[in-house]
Amino acid sequence: MTATKNIFLTLSLLVGFALKAQQTQQVQLNIRALDDRFGRSMMVAPCFYYSNPVEACQNFGAGETPLSKTSIHLPHTMGKLHDTAYGYLFYGAAEHPFSPGYLMFLIGNNRRLELPHPIWVDRNNNLDFSDDGPPDTSVYYKRFLDISIPGTKPGQGDYAVRLSRFPVDSFFSFKNMVNTFYGASKGTKRFADANHSFREQRLNILAADVRFVANNGVADSFRIGLKDVNCNGYFNEAGVDELLVGRYGETLPSEQAQLLSDKQTQEIEWELHRYQVSNLASDGRSMQLFQLKQSVLEQSFKPGKRLPRFRFQMVNRQAKQQIRSFKGKPLYLYIWNSNKAQFKQDSAALNKLVTQHPEIQVLCLNYGDSPKWIAKFNQYYNTKWLMGFSSSYINDKLKIQYIPWGIFLDRKQKVVLPLVHPRALLEHMSNIRS
Repeated sequence: MTATKNIFLTLSLLVGFALKAQQTQQVQLNIRALDDRFGRSMMVAPCFYYSNPVEACQNFGAGETPLSKTSIHLPHTMGKLHDTAYGYLFYGAAEHPFSPGYLMFLIGNNRRLELPHPIWVDRNNNLDFSDDGPPDTSVYYKRFLDISIPGTKPGQGDYAVRLSRFPVDSFFSFKNMVNTFYGASKGTKRFADANHSFREQRLNILAADVRFVANNGVADSFRIGLKDVNCNGYFNEAGVDELLVGRYGETLPSEQAQLLSDKQTQEIEWELHRYQVSNLASDGRSMQLFQLKQSVLEQSFKPGKRLPRFRFQMVNRQAKQQIRSFKGKPLYLYIWNSNKAQFKQDSAALNKLVTQHPEIQVLCLNYGDSPKWIAKFNQYYNTKWLMGFSSSYINDKLKIQYIPWGIFLDRKQKVVLPLVHPRALLEHMSNIRS
């Protein structure tokens, strides 16, 4: 009997380990991804006319007060260049006492549109450009240039930054502000002006597009990423770096970013499934995902859950509406933004939903577009659905992870279908009728 028990326990453990192995996925993060803050970043990498010795970048705000200076070693491959300039890129792992937190770069032909612009970056942070390899080269018609900074310490990953020029025919107020600031706060350096400096955008997210197939055969697809917030090449620093999750193949939403904890594991939620994240590599290149079966969903509404109360503004109405005032008929609530490509397809399905199923109230709340534009949109297209505005407060109450987002409610505003898009709801209603 004891032998039989031991065999049974052994088999149970083996089955348990096998199931966990099926539910665990090793993920390689090999995508240099963007979040929705990337396009809004307006950091400047100022360029200054080159003269040796060069002046430090710290203490902006010193006016004409001279800052510390040092000589640098030029690259052997410079050749004959015009308008040579230098500047500094932010890099959290740079430790040289002359410019801690920054890497110096040199650029040739800075003001010559007709000539290539070779850029040397002091990647090893020793103020010697002769041992950093060939330059990265840009030309005037390139929209941007991505600069990669390899990690040099154990466990340190690569950092990357995107450089682009500010358009000559736009951003006038911003560029005037930049010229005024650096003109008054440059030390004794000669500022090359905003048009001949760079917009600096940090490529500090590594991500993977995950297709997770559970034991029941149901597939879940999403993008998961690690953000090196302080840009020092380490992606798993507790209390500093972030974990992001979003739609498969798309820009990651920053509003739902999780600060990494000091625990060995962390949990994320995506479309009615919850996952445990562990073994985060310090270089940001890998992690493990484990699907949790008996976990409580924190960012989604289960069927039968009542929608929380909130008030919102309707288009062309001054008084706010209570969501409870729409009780009595089934309600489809849809949150949208015109910048999302999926809205074009969804809008056609919304029209069909209103036409073919008049028993359903369709309420669309816009998040992020201007009220004037929405009013014009509503009038121009003569929209058949009810239109209003969402807010970050409403989005938080509805636990929205991404936009567009939809939920189908019964007459008492209890959840029937969570996370359902218009086409899926149309199909669901057709199945009910058939």
